[in-house]
Amino acid sequence: MDLRYLKAFIATAKHGSFSKAAEELNIAQSAVSRQIKLLEESINDELILRSSKQITLTPKGNEVFEVATNFVSKIDDILTIDGQKRIRIGIFHGLLENWFPNVLVEFYKNHENNIHISVADFQKLQDRLGRGKYDIIFTPFNIQNDIMTSRLIFEESRKIVSAKPISLDDIHKERWIIYNQEDLLLKISKKTSQKHIEVNSITSMLRFVKEGLGIAVLPDHMLKGETGLHSLELPKHEKSPIFMSTLNYTVMPTYLKALIDEIIQQPLDSN
Repeated sequence: MDLRYLKAFIATAKHGSFSKAAEELNIAQSAVSRQIKLLEESINDELILRSSKQITLTPKGNEVFEVATNFVSKIDDILTIDGQKRIRIGIFHGLLENWFPNVLVEFYKNHENNIHISVADFQKLQDRLGRGKYDIIFTPFNIQNDIMTSRLIFEESRKIVSAKPISLDDIHKERWIIYNQEDLLLKISKKTSQKHIEVNSITSMLRFVKEGLGIAVLPDHMLKGETGLHSLELPKHEKSPIFMSTLNYTVMPTYLKALIDEIIQQPLDSN
């Protein structure tokens, strides 16, 4: 069913006139009549009884008018009020704590969209984006398929951080503060520390290091402005890419494009 046909019917029923409906829709009167005729043919029923003096809705026409008026109004809201669209973000915890807030600060200087942010692991982020549950996700993975596409946003360096000077050969003697069982500390040392704190909060990891509770691998951008900390370069460590992924739109919705433009303008080294 063509939305134009419904709009022609609603305008005609509202005004009781083909000519006034044509004025509202800014189309020819003959086009209004033709669109309503096509609508009636598509449902195999009459909605309007036509005479030389007036237009009368059939019982089915009255039912359709009541339902369609609200339906078309909601559809118009969905299609036109981009400034109030809710944008759904899926993100890793560390990026949410240390990078994304700056993006939002800049975005809200010019926009009013409601934003819903969820933290999840990669598999859940990818799955929910593919099912249309998220609008944008941020992960270390480049997703390219018929449904989703990714763009590199920045590359993140990491360092071993401690409250006192340490050597790379002795890190197994320290307490390890790790994010999860995939933490880089568990991968770079031949000897594993028997002392661990596992906490899935990047900011808490930094706080624990500053309190002298142990060592951690942290993004180096978190260390800017921090004094009294010591750091070691990771052996054979490449920068970690961070990708922004969206559905593979032919034309990006304007409300998403506004946020994406802001994201692109907020590189990691600006934080």
